[in-house]
Amino acid sequence: VLGPAGPEAGADEAGVREQVELDVRYAGYVERQQRSVARLEQLASVALPADLDYAGLGALRHEAREVLGRLRPANLGQAARLAGVTPSDLSALALCARRHAGTPAPA
Repeated sequence: VLGPAGPEAGADEAGVREQVELDVRYAGYVERQQRSVARLEQLASVALPADLDYAGLGALRHEAREVLGRLRPANLGQAARLAGVTPSDLSALALCARRHAGTPAPA
């Protein structure tokens, strides 16, 4: 669809230019957010054993053991959304879940 001819055309062109500049400026941020969403979707697919003894997992921080033991998330995605659970706690949980399921850890 063609825009109007005349003085209004300059305003439309400026709007398009501004939108392109914003798209370029925030492209890295949007890409990072998309990677984050994809990672959360992956985490949601890793089930945590219902009988997992969080208190016995020395690799977890004390706060994470308490929160996880109290709330008992079904998967890593749920655990990732809990206050008090850090990325390093999630890594430890992922290893534990793989071992419990008999899946080897990635090389």
